[in-house]
Amino acid sequence: MGIDNAHIFNHNIKFTTANELTAELSKRTGLPVFNDIYDANGKCVKEVPDDYLGLTIPTDNSQTLQDYIDKKTLLEFHNKTKEHWTEVFCINHFVMDDLPDIYLGRWNDTADMCRLIRKYGLHSLEEYKQQNLHLQVGIMNGPYILEYRKRAPAEMKKFGATQMLTFLF
Repeated sequence: MGIDNAHIFNHNIKFTTANELTAELSKRTGLPVFNDIYDANGKCVKEVPDDYLGLTIPTDNSQTLQDYIDKKTLLEFHNKTKEHWTEVFCINHFVMDDLPDIYLGRWNDTADMCRLIRKYGLHSLEEYKQQNLHLQVGIMNGPYILEYRKRAPAEMKKFGATQMLTFLF
C-alpha cells in the first residue's frame, strides 16, 4: 500500500501550444519555464543552464514540450532553485496535481484529519489544542493537516481551480 496523498484539481489554463502554456505558467507563478530535452538513451540534448532558476519540464525521446502537448501527455514540472530541485506539479489540458504548498502529509495524516473533523467538528488549531486533541492518538496529526489545508485555496486559485479531490493510496 502506498503512503502518500494525491491532490487532483481543475484549472483554467487554456493552451494549445508550448508558448501559450509556458507564458501562462510564468504569469501565474512568477517563474520562467524551460524545456530540457533528453534523447532515447537519456542523454540531455537541450540542458537546463547551470545558472537557470525556475520551472523546468523534461521531455524524453528528443520530443519537445509541443510534442507532449500534441499527444496530451501529462506534463511534469520541476522547480530549480539555488538550493535544490523539487517536483512542483503535473498538468494536462484538464487537471493538475500536487502543489508543494498544499502537501498534506501521508495518507494516515489525512485520515487523522478526517477522524478529527468527524468526531469533534471543524474548529481552529487553537481550539483543538485547548482540548488537547493534538495529543490524542489516532487524530494527533489532524489539527496540523487541517491547518496546512488552509493554504490550498490560495495556491489553487493561481491556476483558476474551483474543485479538488484528495486520493489516499
